[in-house]
Amino acid sequence: MPSRLRQDLLLLLLAGAALFFGGGIGCDPVLQGVDFRATSRLSDPNDRFSPRDWYMAFNGKKAPGNGSARLPYALTTDTESFGVSARMGVFDEDALAASVGAEGCIGLRDTESADEHRLCVTYETAPANLHISFGAETADCAGQTRAELGLDDDGVNVTARYRCGGVGPFTVLDITPSLWTEDEKWNAFVSAEGVAKGGQVAFDDFRVESDAVGIGDPGEIAFQTFEAWRLGVEAFYSIEDGDLAEGGDLANEALGKLMFAKSNTSDPGAQKLLSKAASSVGKLLLSASKYQKGFVKVAGVEADALEALDAGL
Repeated sequence: MPSRLRQDLLLLLLAGAALFFGGGIGCDPVLQGVDFRATSRLSDPNDRFSPRDWYMAFNGKKAPGNGSARLPYALTTDTESFGVSARMGVFDEDALAASVGAEGCIGLRDTESADEHRLCVTYETAPANLHISFGAETADCAGQTRAELGLDDDGVNVTARYRCGGVGPFTVLDITPSLWTEDEKWNAFVSAEGVAKGGQVAFDDFRVESDAVGIGDPGEIAFQTFEAWRLGVEAFYSIEDGDLAEGGDLANEALGKLMFAKSNTSDPGAQKLLSKAASSVGKLLLSASKYQKGFVKVAGVEADALEALDAGL
């Protein structure tokens, strides 16, 4: 069966379940002088009833604050590229003054060596405001506090791209030779450096792109469980956007993957957790409002299942 290219949309609303990096899905962040947590703000500051806009942030507690978090499963490229992208910068206006000089990066890193590629933003005072860097190549986003970043590795070249205003095409900052070789394991990561007390490096719309784990692969059950979590997150946001039909379809697809993983794992602990998650999703499917209220707990169970399946990742 041919590999299916996947994009894992990790929108990171799930603070309570600590799903992403912070103790769930097999990996803990490395934090020095910062915390790392999901945060939200009103999408319309003038309307207290407007939807919450969720993002993930390294928040400075003691200078110089540094943090790094790595997605635990290796990215692969058979017929396509693998990569990582995110919107990154300073999201809290009250943190701007304390965030001057703080650097945030997305990147790709070999697990067995020092080889890596990183694309970074640094918030500065006017007129540049946001400084983009990839190795020796740099660019500026005047008047901006955040930018969209993307890194793609096709096994031959790595392309670093950015977009300042969130609209229009991306600009290619640089194309450099890939450091990847066959059988190496590369992971996506985010990091923050030089964050002062009260400062912030934040990101959202975090995506990783990779070939799927194939049928019979040792990591297949863990991958299907992760896919169930991802689809569940997308269902949550579809319902929040008012598209109940799409949300239901995505949640049903997530349920199918949980049932597959439960039926095909030989790990009794993981099987129990997957069964619990599947049962809960089935109940939540009866009501969109119940799904929105209950999904965080379900996602936490899925994260525990992934911990139990950690060897397969």
